[in-house]
Amino acid sequence: MCCLQYEHDIYRELIKSMPKSNARVETPEGPGKVLKNDILLQKVTIRLDDESIVTYNVSEIIIPPKKVEPNVPQKKGEQKGNPRKGEPGAQHKKPNNQNPPSRPKEKTDAERK
Repeated sequence: MCCLQYEHDIYRELIKSMPKSNARVETPEGPGKVLKNDILLQKVTIRLDDESIVTYNVSEIIIPPKKVEPNVPQKKGEQKGNPRKGEPGAQHKKPNNQNPPSRPKEKTDAERK
């Protein structure tokens, strides 16, 4: 199992330099969209905007930086996503403290007579 872990670590390191599928990239022949990656060979297959398909070494293409969304301050008490039960900002239904409607007491044999 140790050799597989070593291979997995190498694979994870190699993939960091690769663009994601469908990402827009710049090539020596112009802009295009990533179709597939060959991680071990470090090759990227790209469909250029003129519809031609070419393969480049990852070092030959320019991967634009990821767009970072601006950090918009949130209003007090507002939270992104759906908070889990017990987390701050979670809104949960309060238990109904009213007693459930009671059934009429059944009469005992003595009361029925």
